[in-house]
Amino acid sequence: MKTTTVHEFSIREVRQSFHRVLQWVGNGEEVLVTSRRKTVAKIVPHTPGTEGTGKPAWPDFMKDQRAIYGERPPLGENAVVAARRQERF
Repeated sequence: MKTTTVHEFSIREVRQSFHRVLQWVGNGEEVLVTSRRKTVAKIVPHTPGTEGTGKPAWPDFMKDQRAIYGERPPLGENAVVAARRQERF
């Protein structure tokens, strides 16, 4: 099993040397952040596969559009395309 080194810093020390904290975390080490000698946070290395899809959860606008207009595209879009084609020829 892989062992990791754990560093312990106060909030002030983390703010003053955050670049060093990020280097340690990037190298696979853990950092405990303390406030008044109590651990308040733990910064750990990122492990692939623990996050979601990486995309925000947006509403399904196409589903709403299909509910309103059915499966055909909205008339306004086709009308614009048709008008432009007629102008060109």
